[in-house]
Amino acid sequence: LELSGTSMQHPNFAILTVHTESLGGGRVRFHDRSIEADQPVIVTNIEKVPAPECHYVCCLRTVFCCGFQCCCPSHPLDYYEADVLTFQEFAQRVKGMKVENLMFFIHGYSLTPRKVLPGFGGDHDFGSLYYPNTLVVPFIWSSVVVRDGALSITLGWMIDRARAEVAGGYINRFFVALNEAYNEHKEVKDLYEGGNVHLYAHSMGTYVLFNACKAIVMEKVKDVFNFGFVLVKQANAPPDWFHKEAENFKASGSKLVKAGNRVVVTFHSGDLQLMKLEKVDLATKIYGHNHLGIVGPGDIEHIPNMLAVAVKDICPKLDPGAHTFHKNPNFVKFIKSQMANSHDDGKRKVVAKLETKGDEKLPESEIVQVPHKQLENAKVVDDGEVVGIARKDDGTVVGITEKVVVTKQPTNADAELEEGVKVSA
Repeated sequence: LELSGTSMQHPNFAILTVHTESLGGGRVRFHDRSIEADQPVIVTNIEKVPAPECHYVCCLRTVFCCGFQCCCPSHPLDYYEADVLTFQEFAQRVKGMKVENLMFFIHGYSLTPRKVLPGFGGDHDFGSLYYPNTLVVPFIWSSVVVRDGALSITLGWMIDRARAEVAGGYINRFFVALNEAYNEHKEVKDLYEGGNVHLYAHSMGTYVLFNACKAIVMEKVKDVFNFGFVLVKQANAPPDWFHKEAENFKASGSKLVKAGNRVVVTFHSGDLQLMKLEKVDLATKIYGHNHLGIVGPGDIEHIPNMLAVAVKDICPKLDPGAHTFHKNPNFVKFIKSQMANSHDDGKRKVVAKLETKGDEKLPESEIVQVPHKQLENAKVVDDGEVVGIARKDDGTVVGITEKVVVTKQPTNADAELEEGVKVSA
């Protein structure tokens, strides 16, 4: 597809959680200040179009943040039109492109669609670095654009935080609807089976994800809220998101770690953007700290499928204060490797053998098989020893495991198990 704003051929898709105006014939229009909509839609063939006649009506919530850009003739809004796709049509398009991976992207705060939408060359449009192997599809949520000044930054961040909470709920609705399509259409089911669908959240986009997970009823999205690789990048989110005993882990983090074969958290102690927000006393007094992307996730021994990585270890020559770096070659290479490794993670099984119960030898028939991410409070080490609680898909406790064997999914019934492979990344 030849896109507006770029000379390269690159397919452009997006998922809009913002309000759209129907133009008929499956075509819709939206703009930079579109607020959240009840049901997200998938769109393609996105193009920038001239703005309609302005009525100079300003939304008071954004006066301090956008500097009257929402109605000022000298700073007009960007308007876009696009074609709406059903889940089935989207799955058919992706299948026809023959990409190996599909990666959803949730952007951060203070960003216009132009900076994120595929094909317009913005700082957060990085899909061309992964295509044709991987198709990147961003969620567009209603983020304000702040201007300089402490008051604008504070109010803009607080407004975006509130909007991120709403966007998280709507993204959850997207996956509930997707689950229904998964059960009704073979094309959709084929797209999401195989562990080749991934999720990438950045900055306040991780707080959107935090709220999406809080809203999840796992039973309702069991089939499709299951990614190969989940990236939590420079999180503008609570630092206790993944702390074992924290309420934030119980309400949100515990669901996220079950939703990915591999979950990677990157953090950067010198992140100037997150530091700037942490210094806004009013925001931290009201909302607490949201600097997971600075301090990291803490102790993750209880999460065997999580990997915490300091950005300096991936990109040693990166600007010390960097926050975005989506297009850094070393970072792109790292993400590609994590996607590839997550494919193997999704195929690994833990065979938990309850060899003894007291002095009694248990029969071979009591061997159970569960995905490693369903092991709770378990740590698998190089020699294959593990102690923890294994749960079946229905959530019932299988038992306390003592010895395990880890293997890639056998290709035939006679395939031998490989012993002593480490599960955690």
